[in-house]
Amino acid sequence: MEIKSWWVFPENFNFPLEFYIEEEQEQFIFGHLDTDLHCIETHSQTFTELKTGFTATSLTRVLVIRPLEERQWLFLMIQSMGSWGSHSQARG
Repeated sequence: MEIKSWWVFPENFNFPLEFYIEEEQEQFIFGHLDTDLHCIETHSQTFTELKTGFTATSLTRVLVIRPLEERQWLFLMIQSMGSWGSHSQARG
């Protein structure tokens, strides 16, 4: 029996998760010039798009595409890593 990849199901592209982070948080989470983005996508099995300078306040738009459970997990991980508290960062 063949297990199909998540990206072959159109419903997984409905209602992507969209949120905004500060540019400093983007560099901290995704690395300088987003060098860690591919590793995060591979680990979380998501498609993650970053749009830097998306708003007048220099926020980065983060768009996450994947089924609901994985989107929520990745959001919580990013939220923890983007926190300024060391305990939250370690949890992320």
